[in-house]
Amino acid sequence: MKNYSSEIPGAYYILGDKYFDKRGTFSVIWDGQPLNRFCVAESFYGVVRGLHYHTCHSNDRIVRVTGGKIFDVFLDMRLDSPMFGKYYARLEASGALFYVPRGVAHGYQVLSKHGARVEYWFSDGYYPECEKTVLWNDPYLSIPWPLQDPIVSDKDAEGKLFVNSEYYE
Repeated sequence: MKNYSSEIPGAYYILGDKYFDKRGTFSVIWDGQPLNRFCVAESFYGVVRGLHYHTCHSNDRIVRVTGGKIFDVFLDMRLDSPMFGKYYARLEASGALFYVPRGVAHGYQVLSKHGARVEYWFSDGYYPECEKTVLWNDPYLSIPWPLQDPIVSDKDAEGKLFVNSEYYE
């Protein structure tokens, strides 16, 4: 991430880091205090991202769809929750804003032909050693993803089955 000074003390312009892969792009817009981490994913039609969560340095997340339409999924990984092991899914369009608490895995599939843009605000930094992935097409969960043959990252394709995952305590 690069910061460009302005003539106003303490005010500056930010150019985030942008990463490209077969699904589209992922940009780190902000990573530090006081806001911690702000990221943007721009994904192509059919892409599935997730189901992601953290077991250590876990994050509360605010997620906003700023372009396109997605099929959004929350999966409760919290052992002490009455919804443990259950998912909630719904269609979300541009303008949707939602909160994902610690211990809840999140994922989505892009349904717009022109792709989708999703922004994330995280309460903590990024710790790759803490990130976990539940397999998006786990037969136990039977999530009804709307589109067949999605574009999925190698990491997400190698996610663990729910029964073999680390749960959030």
